[in-house]
Amino acid sequence: MFKKALALCTLLLVTLSLHAEVLTDTAMMTATDIDGKRHKIQGTTNGFEFEGTEGKVVILEFFGHHCPPCLASIPHLIDLQKKYPDKLQVVAFEVQGYNNEQLKAFVKRKGINYTVIADGNDGGFIDYIARRAMWRGSIPFIVLLDSTHNVRYIQVGLIPESTLEELVQKLYIAKETKSSDANTTASTKESKAKNKPTNTTDKNATASATSDNNSTVSAPTPPTANPNGTAKKAQSKT
Repeated sequence: MFKKALALCTLLLVTLSLHAEVLTDTAMMTATDIDGKRHKIQGTTNGFEFEGTEGKVVILEFFGHHCPPCLASIPHLIDLQKKYPDKLQVVAFEVQGYNNEQLKAFVKRKGINYTVIADGNDGGFIDYIARRAMWRGSIPFIVLLDSTHNVRYIQVGLIPESTLEELVQKLYIAKETKSSDANTTASTKESKAKNKPTNTTDKNATASATSDNNSTVSAPTPPTANPNGTAKKAQSKT
């Protein structure tokens, strides 16, 4: 009897340990898109790294194939991906039950030009996002990452294309400004080293560059959320 109880406790501890590992913010996951390409996803303290999107702003959309606002957003995302191929990567997760073949046909029919992943091939990423963002399943659900892959904007409901484009520009320009400021600071330091004594102008230039480097991007005021769809997993709970 004692041995059985000990074995049960050991099994319970192993189960809890595995569960904790799955739920950790820095979990490593692998999602497979509709073309069979594998994408490693590494959770971080302030966001996550999505393999193959380094240096780009990332729009993550969780959508459904029979959700009206989700369908309305597809042309906007197509346009943005086409307009900013070197600055932006859109990654969409279908959460209303399409399998890989159905989703491939859907993508072809809609002319989608960005990465699309079916629910069953997400490698646990959808549950991971639901937990970290306290997402209840309303769609479309959008998460925006800056070019250093920190989460900067979350929205439930359709976002106008103009608002999305403004966010993409700001979050990418933030990266360019950061690089420019770093170069300005380095140049100032080099100038100060060559021309001693330093003057007040050099100090002010360095202070200004440092201040700009630490600035944050203010997102536009989001539209009122109007979620008209629900993820399949959320539906099954109600």
